[in-house]
Amino acid sequence: MDATVVAKGRLEVRGGTLKVTRGQANKQTLEIGPETQVVGRNEACDIVLDDRKVSA
Repeated sequence: MDATVVAKGRLEVRGGTLKVTRGQANKQTLEIGPETQVVGRNEACDIVLDDRKVSA
């Protein structure tokens, strides 16, 4: 398994919807706004993905 890659800088998204189209997640959609959203395997994330390829 490859190590987690940390992006340099931030991705700025001004709005929209993130939609999980395959696999298991605690939510299937997440409204994107100005606040920070975290996606990962950890239960504290805004969208929790059940995928070992995703950073915890």
